[in-house]
Amino acid sequence: ARACKSFGMELAKENKHGILPEHVTHIVTSTRLQEHRKIVDKRTMKYFQGLILGASIISFEWIEDSLKHQRMMRERPYLAAGDSFGLGASRKRQPRTNDIKIFEDYIVVFLGNFNDSTLQPLLRIIQIAGGTGYARLKQVAKNRRRSTKQKMVFVFDANRHTVTEKERGFAKSQNADIVAFSWLLDSISNMRIVNYRNKRTPLLA
Repeated sequence: ARACKSFGMELAKENKHGILPEHVTHIVTSTRLQEHRKIVDKRTMKYFQGLILGASIISFEWIEDSLKHQRMMRERPYLAAGDSFGLGASRKRQPRTNDIKIFEDYIVVFLGNFNDSTLQPLLRIIQIAGGTGYARLKQVAKNRRRSTKQKMVFVFDANRHTVTEKERGFAKSQNADIVAFSWLLDSISNMRIVNYRNKRTPLLA
């Protein structure tokens, strides 16, 4: 807040669902060095939203050094190269643009109970990235269009939910895959759809 006031910047605020305004230009976050590159220390919903909105992902050191030198420092040395699972994603997204539709071929359905502060930002990210997202399984049957060419994918957090036989049966009837939650997060980090069948995102039969 102090830096914003000092340098004439506006501090963007999330709404009650954890959603950032679309005009946000920078995500300021903690970073660490990995192979001589700055990477995001922890992936957050702010970080994921920043990626999809084309914001600069930048280290807290940028603010700290700007205050120390009493002038805005050049951004480039402080930009994060991405995160541990999506190196280069944040820079790949520049300049700001809305044409990266990584989920345009997908309908993403969330299984189990997700916190609203996680679910709502992700539903918005999916929409911005050209896809369709459903917070609940029952919404799918109500809104599903048989003519759609989008691939349906069910995502779940194994730490919070056990996939039921009913959910497996419905997935099979829709020719849908059930995949780990990390698939969605890694796809956003990389700004492309990552392969289901890897050690981080096991595919359930």
